[in-house]
Amino acid sequence: MPINNNADIPSGTTQTIDGVEQKLFSLQERKDIADFYKRCLEDTSDTVTISQSITDESVSPAVTHSHSWTGTGGASAYWADWRSNNSSLDGSNGNGAENGMHEMWQDFVNENYQQDGVSMTKAEMITKFTNEIAQVDALIAAESESSEPSE
Repeated sequence: MPINNNADIPSGTTQTIDGVEQKLFSLQERKDIADFYKRCLEDTSDTVTISQSITDESVSPAVTHSHSWTGTGGASAYWADWRSNNSSLDGSNGNGAENGMHEMWQDFVNENYQQDGVSMTKAEMITKFTNEIAQVDALIAAESESSEPSE
């Protein structure tokens, strides 16, 4: 069953590998996560829920800016909704959390995506998730073949 709410994305299992904490996911979880993000970037006609929060802990008390949206149109519709609800923000006139969300909105609009420290366009991100799904499908198929009884 596909993920339709980013709050439902599995958190994975934390494991330390060579002194670095890493999240591990099952093959199906990897596929479902890639599928969710791909559909969001493709501005899916599926109904999805996207929620994001940023907390500025550099002030006391800490402040959080959150936005949640449910509908069709994926990430483009989410950010359009966020912007329509925060049209007065310019990236410098809000609190740290609001300015952080403004920066995320600008990154989305300007296709300034970062994945593992590599800059990518929206099309490159969609290709990355498409390739991830294909790779996981191949691993699942190979796993299935290796578990079939021999004749």
